[in-house]
Amino acid sequence: MTPPPAVPPPGGPRRPLPGWLWAVGGVVVASAVWGGVLVLTVGGSENSPSEPPPVRPNLAGYTYAADMCETADTSAFDVDYQADGYREPSELAYEHRALDRSACTFYLSPLATTGYSSLYLTYDAVWHKGTSPRAEFAASYRQQEQYEDVNYDYAVEPVDGLGDEAFIVYQTDTLDDGRLARVVLAVREGWFVHTLTWDAYIDPAEPEMSELADPDHVGEAMREATEETLATLRGEVPLGGTEPSGSPQDGGGSPGADA
Repeated sequence: MTPPPAVPPPGGPRRPLPGWLWAVGGVVVASAVWGGVLVLTVGGSENSPSEPPPVRPNLAGYTYAADMCETADTSAFDVDYQADGYREPSELAYEHRALDRSACTFYLSPLATTGYSSLYLTYDAVWHKGTSPRAEFAASYRQQEQYEDVNYDYAVEPVDGLGDEAFIVYQTDTLDDGRLARVVLAVREGWFVHTLTWDAYIDPAEPEMSELADPDHVGEAMREATEETLATLRGEVPLGGTEPSGSPQDGGGSPGADA
């Protein structure tokens, strides 16, 4: 007796898979394996002993001030200026894991002015927390000596006795008989930077106001205002001007945080 023919499996006989499909499958499997290796490698690198722990920023004892308009000391300018009755001080403040910033601009007018003479004073404090500003601080002000500006001349001078380093920049108007137009006093201490900007317009119709734009006179007032403001930010002189007892709080720096 002849045996019955073999019954094919359900769905018909199996056909061999094309070679290209096997290749695709191999790539998918290999990718999955390599992906797992990469995930494990990246995940393990977070605790790698070869990576040093992050350095805490050296803020030199300066605490964040959310309201710079309240913190800034403008008393050095009180002998010459008064608040502009038409404009309130404008403030800016924000906090971020990389840096914090707080600034305020005061709008002033000379006490004896009858014209359009005016002054903008801007206090700008930055607490660097991600990277030290030390490497680029001096260059950011020294470079102004190389500016080729047909309208203004720039003179940059180092300032002793303020922070770790400080510079004052005098900007004069070459088209207006060398009139002083803008002065910037910048101080860096540790990872903290404070900048005070004097930006004035002296009405030519008020020659008696020209003394207010004398570089020495302005420089002295700016230094005094900066010193008082920095002392307040360090907690040495609280708002109100009375010196507290005890020492200022620690700056929160750590060994290894550069100056």
